[in-house]
Amino acid sequence: MPCPPTGYKNLNFVIGRTMFETDRVNAEHVKRYCRMDSVWVPTDFRVSTFVKSGLIHLRKGWDVLLKAYLKEFSRIHGIAPIYVIDTHIAQVDLPIMYKAAHAFVLPSRGEVW
Repeated sequence: MPCPPTGYKNLNFVIGRTMFETDRVNAEHVKRYCRMDSVWVPTDFRVSTFVKSGLIHLRKGWDVLLKAYLKEFSRIHGIAPIYVIDTHIAQVDLPIMYKAAHAFVLPSRGEVW
């Protein structure tokens, strides 16, 4: 069966679920996963594998978010520095990071959760 599946009519949502046993996702698979609405993996290591392979980068809307923010605001508005974190953060470390931030923005292109 092709990945993602073809031949289905009127799909509302396509989910990819994978159990890669490698430390990177090859370019052909990245292209396939980018055509899916969501990709599920079982562990934090798998998430970091997808981040390192550029998949998360391609699916998220950080580029749109930063362009809009920078268009609207400037240093004259007294805006604090922007920090872009482009690595996976373990769930256990998230509360510490949220407490240290003045604002948190999660860039998405239509996540359903």
